[in-house]
Amino acid sequence: MEVASASWGMSSILAILLALGGGGGLPLGVPPAAEDPLMYRVAPEECLYYTTWAGMADPDPSSGNATEQLLAEPEVQQLFEQLQQRLLEAVREKAGRDNAQAEAIVDDVAKWVGLLASHPTALFIADVKIKMTGPDVTAGAVVQLGKENVEPLQAALRQYQAFLPHTAVTAVDIDDQPWQQIQLGRGAPPITWGVKGQYLIVGVGKGAVETILQNARTDMPQWLADARQQVPVARRSTFSYINFAGIVERVKGIVPPEKVDETLESLGLANVTALMATTGLDEQGFVNRALLQLKGEPHGLLSFAAAEPLTADELSVVPCDATLAVAARGNLSSIVNTLLASVGTVQPQARQGVEREIGMLEEFLGIRLRDDLFAALGDRWCVYNSPSEGGLVVTGLTAVVSLKDPEKAQTTHDKLLSVIQRELEKEDSRRRPKIHQFEFAGHKVYYFDVAEKEFPLAPAWCLADNELIVATFPQNIKAFLSRGSDFRSLATVSEVAAALDEGQLLGLGYADVPQLFQLAYPFVPMIAQSMAVEMQREGIDFDISIIPSAAAIAGHLRPAVVSVRRTSTGIEMVGRQTLPGGNIGTTLPTAAGLLVPAVSSARKAAGRVQSANNLKQLGIALFMYHNDHDAFPPAFTADDEGKPLLSWRVEMLPYLGQKALYDEFHHDEPWDSPHNHKLIGRMPPLFRAARSRAPVGQTNYLAVLGAGGAFSGKMAANLNNLKAGAAMTAVIVETADQGVPWTKPVDFTPDPTAPTAGLRNSSQGGFNVLFADGHVSFISINGTPDSIKRVLLPDSK
Repeated sequence: MEVASASWGMSSILAILLALGGGGGLPLGVPPAAEDPLMYRVAPEECLYYTTWAGMADPDPSSGNATEQLLAEPEVQQLFEQLQQRLLEAVREKAGRDNAQAEAIVDDVAKWVGLLASHPTALFIADVKIKMTGPDVTAGAVVQLGKENVEPLQAALRQYQAFLPHTAVTAVDIDDQPWQQIQLGRGAPPITWGVKGQYLIVGVGKGAVETILQNARTDMPQWLADARQQVPVARRSTFSYINFAGIVERVKGIVPPEKVDETLESLGLANVTALMATTGLDEQGFVNRALLQLKGEPHGLLSFAAAEPLTADELSVVPCDATLAVAARGNLSSIVNTLLASVGTVQPQARQGVEREIGMLEEFLGIRLRDDLFAALGDRWCVYNSPSEGGLVVTGLTAVVSLKDPEKAQTTHDKLLSVIQRELEKEDSRRRPKIHQFEFAGHKVYYFDVAEKEFPLAPAWCLADNELIVATFPQNIKAFLSRGSDFRSLATVSEVAAALDEGQLLGLGYADVPQLFQLAYPFVPMIAQSMAVEMQREGIDFDISIIPSAAAIAGHLRPAVVSVRRTSTGIEMVGRQTLPGGNIGTTLPTAAGLLVPAVSSARKAAGRVQSANNLKQLGIALFMYHNDHDAFPPAFTADDEGKPLLSWRVEMLPYLGQKALYDEFHHDEPWDSPHNHKLIGRMPPLFRAARSRAPVGQTNYLAVLGAGGAFSGKMAANLNNLKAGAAMTAVIVETADQGVPWTKPVDFTPDPTAPTAGLRNSSQGGFNVLFADGHVSFISINGTPDSIKRVLLPDSK
């Protein structure tokens, strides 16, 4: 079990660490052990949802499969083993500080969740009915435990069961052996569990266990046998099935049937019968396959599946050295019309609003979007990044769209260009964006100069013969127009050619994972070191030396290809890659239990980053204000008698792209006047800290008040007058979760005896601070009082 559990974790961490070409979700059963036929036989004759995963085998280093070779690398195994151990130790230590018994519970939970993830398991929901007394659910789960785990698991479950009220648990006899039945409340379905041989069996609902035992003696149901054949894979790891038609019928018991039918028809989902997905290994690597089963022809949102398939000719615009590429069929006019029709069915007023906005935009632009612009475009769309044409990872992203009517496209382009030029003339000449044009290879190339240091791109475009080319820089378009006779397209790459050979290709995604890895790996140790610092703040000791070397990974990587195609039974998606990823519906229950500690740390780190970014944006706005007024804004505006009216945050609105909201305020009235009070709920998101639990309209970012600082009441302060200097003067701090109304002239005045009072963020263990020079620092709550005092109280320096 321990080796198999390590295999699951290794592949998960690799997918997260590298983030190159992996599938969606986390993998189970990789590499897969032999399938247990019982997992399929226990499936009910009628089912709404079913999922299963295989046990995990030891990775074989001599396998011809690149994924299995990667998982067998000693450095990769060491990475997971040590990281898993240190995460578990950190969680155990933290839990033990709060409760003496919690440490043992953490070990228990980790052990049994690991067992569930690494042993053959089947979960299903047979039926759901809504009654007056509550939901009537019939569901079940079966886990192959292995002989060595049967007695320990039974003892653990009985121990957990002891925490329930005595009357909630009863013993029942099924199939001549005792079972435990749990009744959690009136109206709730009973939960029955027990062990039969080496299998843990759990049934939800009356008669669920009896049905499972009966099905175990028969063959797998026909619907399941048919579904498995439709999504084949050589060595299956996971399989999922969602009975869409069955779920719709249950919904019709709650929602008027005619409303359900009307909505599904407008969306093009009325003829969807099921979704099935599987993952596993083939001869080369990892395979992720899914099928949306249809009864009849696709329409509505699925009408793209009725398009002509992609061929090698459609991919001829994409270079063979592309690191990233996407190609698809799609008629923009049809897509927009379908979306509007769907919105109109579900929400007629919303469609009317959208149509009204489109009409206003068309009047402003002087064109009809659908008749002029969309109708001129073809249905082939390709986006790629090519190193040979100047693209480093994503900096060379280039889109090529076929033109259905080049003449109409040129006329529409000229009209749009004229309108844009006219509007740019209205801007301040010192900061006015510009559109430049030049001739190259017989074509006019245009590019947009934003005239802002913060925007490093120069978006460019060109109408060339029968194609519209759009790129991040004009150099990419020049490279496109300069291609010679030696140019080779992506269609010549073997993995892509194989996808084309399968036919009926509607869409293609490609990633040259080996090349992306070479570009990205040098940054991995640096990123890992930054992560290590964050993890250490959470009490997790992470040594970056356990990260595998490039040599241990690079040799196993293969390009990743995702293809979408039309089949006789529906729309199929097939992904082939080296790094394993999960399928829809199989991995989430187990992954959630295994990743709670890591996700918690990641969310905290992400919260800090988001909050720091918010403060940096506020800092940019403050500098723009200072540039215009030669001073920071006052902490509040005041009336003639000096009574505070509105917070500095309102004064910043024009510098945050919120001039319209700024103009709606009555600036000669206080923040809670009848008019101004109505605007509190429209607080810009930038004023809300990440994961804040404050009510709507309350901010967590307060100015630091005090003599010698940037904010001191109704008086404005200049950068040159800051007592401690810009780099050492705190301007804005992130406060505790409760927040204050953002328009209210209330901010933070540090208490010299307790400078951090009110600043601790319960979810972060500290607080972010914006300094007057624009940099943001995270101040740990565990810092010394004197060091924190020096940050917040300029007079104490």
